[in-house]
Amino acid sequence: MALITRGGLELGLRFEQFPEALRARLEQRIGDLTEELESRVQSATPYLTGRLRSEIAERVYADVADRIAGYVSVVADEHSEYPKAATREYGTNLPRRIKDHGGVFRRLNRGQKYVESHLTKPVHILARRYLRDPFEAMRPEIESALDETIGQAAAE
Repeated sequence: MALITRGGLELGLRFEQFPEALRARLEQRIGDLTEELESRVQSATPYLTGRLRSEIAERVYADVADRIAGYVSVVADEHSEYPKAATREYGTNLPRRIKDHGGVFRRLNRGQKYVESHLTKPVHILARRYLRDPFEAMRPEIESALDETIGQAAAE
């Protein structure tokens, strides 16, 4: 058996072979813990328009015979939302690239044009750690809850 808490976003247990009674208890317990973690992440998520909060989702996977895992992560409809969510989580000091807003063109071979892009000044965005901090704060609670659940199943 191995307890997995990697990347701040995955919580799970792996067994060579899951005892059926233990599997049902762990699936319920990991589901409850994942739901609680989602609630804490929702309250820690920065709020301006509410879009980022609406993209926070929890999932529990118990479809593989040797694994039960709960995830809380950003699940966006548009691919362009993931870099925005990561910027809020990790912060940045990078300049932004802006495409033609001033009509600067350069000629390529055969008369084709392309737009020259410009860089803005570096933008400083502080890391908010809205995903990692709630998980780290909840880690001792998660580990003790899973130990307790395994101990109860073993006692029976």
